[in-house]
Amino acid sequence: MIISDISNYNLVLDQLVASLRASKLICIPSDTSYGLSGLAFDAKAESSLHELKGQDPSKPLSIMFAEKADILNLFKPNKLVELLVEEYLPGPLTIIAETKQGKMVGARLPDHNLSRDLIRKIAAPIFTSSANAHGLPACYSVEELENQLGDKFKDLDSVLDLGVLDFKPASTVVRANLDSLEILREGDLSSEIRQRLTLQ
Repeated sequence: MIISDISNYNLVLDQLVASLRASKLICIPSDTSYGLSGLAFDAKAESSLHELKGQDPSKPLSIMFAEKADILNLFKPNKLVELLVEEYLPGPLTIIAETKQGKMVGARLPDHNLSRDLIRKIAAPIFTSSANAHGLPACYSVEELENQLGDKFKDLDSVLDLGVLDFKPASTVVRANLDSLEILREGDLSSEIRQRLTLQ
């Protein structure tokens, strides 16, 4: 289902929530490009995402939250994580750190009201991955995504088409250990974070 009219905003959110609760995949705009999402920690949805994109099923997926407190609660106490969350979120930043369960997970808090309203509506985090076929550029329009995915495009349960998005680079990705920070993917926040933390 392609949704292009969000005048009835709550109804649109309800439709997206229904897809997520049914372990289906959705496509929504974010603060960077369009993204593909499912309910976080839903094995069926995660498997569908990897198959749709044609990527390695072991590739980790970032988890998207609506509130700073939820990200802080996810990770083990970590001063670097606390600084990054307070100073750079919401925004185009993915923070990889150790959770309280001992796993390394990437977390996002997008500067995008619709994404965060959806997460609040379903009262659960969602996973997110750039909208594209594996090895191809992230898509800034639904038409571009349909061209990349071909017949697989129909496997998306709900697609929110808000037209062509302004180009913005993918999120900066950092790994925050207890005593060091590593930038894994360059983005708009890379230089600012380097200066703030005096990284080389």
